[in-house]
Amino acid sequence: MRPMALHRLLYLVGLLCLCLPAAVAQGGDEWRAALERDARYGFTERSASLARIALEDPRSSPQRRAAAWVAIGCAGAVAERARAEEAARNTSPPEQLGAIYCVGKLSAGGAASLRDLAKNDGVVGDAAWLSLLFQEDLDARRGLEEMAADPAQARRAVAEELLLYRYDAGASRETPAVRAWLTLREAAARHYGLYDGEMWDVRALRTLAADRAFVREVVVGASPRIAAQGVKDYLLHELVDQDSQSRFEAAIAVMPAETAQLVANGLWTPKNALEWIRLLDEIERRRCEGQVPEIVAAARATPLRLRAVAMAAHAGDTTGRLDWVDASK
Repeated sequence: MRPMALHRLLYLVGLLCLCLPAAVAQGGDEWRAALERDARYGFTERSASLARIALEDPRSSPQRRAAAWVAIGCAGAVAERARAEEAARNTSPPEQLGAIYCVGKLSAGGAASLRDLAKNDGVVGDAAWLSLLFQEDLDARRGLEEMAADPAQARRAVAEELLLYRYDAGASRETPAVRAWLTLREAAARHYGLYDGEMWDVRALRTLAADRAFVREVVVGASPRIAAQGVKDYLLHELVDQDSQSRFEAAIAVMPAETAQLVANGLWTPKNALEWIRLLDEIERRRCEGQVPEIVAAARATPLRLRAVAMAAHAGDTTGRLDWVDASK
C-alpha cells in the first residue's frame, strides 16, 4: 500500500474512533430510527417513470419535485443526468438539493457540476460534497480528509461528519445535508418507491386493515350509504356498546327516531359532555331537531341546556323557559 493511502486509512480509523462516542451520544433514538428506515427503501424503473411524470406536472410542489429527482437518482435512470445537472445548477432548495443528490447517485458523470456546487456555503455545498462521496470521487474524498485534518479549517466539522456518514452511517451524527438526504429519500420512497419491497400505499392500507379500531370507524362511517338489511342492528350495537367516533353521525343519519327512543326510555344516553356535543352537532348539521325531540329534551338536563332550548325553538317548540339563566351575568 502506498504511504499516502496508508496515511489516509489510518486517519479515517482514528476519526471513527474519536467520533463514535460523541455520535452515539448526540445521534439519539430518532436519528437511529431514521437510518434504519432508510435501509428499507427501494426504487425501481417504475419509480423513475412516476418521478418523471411528477417533474412534468406543473402542479408539483418544489418538495415533490425534489423527491422526484432523488427517486430518479436512486433508480439509476442515467438518461436523466443532463436534466438533473441543469436543475442542480439553476433551481433553488429544496428542488436543488434533490437534483444534486440525483447527480451524485447516478455515479459516473456530473462530477464537474458537483465540484462547482461544492464551493457554495451551507447545505447546498455540503450536499454537493456528499454527492461526490456517493460517486466515490477520490479527489473529493481527499479534499474532505484534508479539511477534517486541518484545525484551522472552518469546514472541518462538516468534513468529518460527511465522511463519517458515508463510510460508517451507523455511527454518524445528524447534519443538515445528511438530514435533507434522508428526508428526501423517505419522500421519494413514499411517492415513487418501495418500503420493504412493497409500494407505500399498499403497505399503508395493509397496516390500516389490521387496525380493528380504524376498520370499525370506516364501517360505521360508511353505514349511511349502505342500503342493506341489518344496518340498524349493527349501528344499535355500535351506539350502545362501542366508542367509535362516527357512531353519532351514523345513528342520526340512519335511525334518528330509534336513537331518540333509546334516550327517552333511559336505555342509552351520551356518557359525557363531549359525546353530547357530538350528538347535538350532528342533529344541528342535519337540522332534524323536530325528529328527535326526546334527545333535545334530555339535553336540557345537561350543561348544554341553553343550546338545547335554542334547538327546540328551531324545531318550533316555543315553550322553553330561561328562568334558570342569571341575567346579571
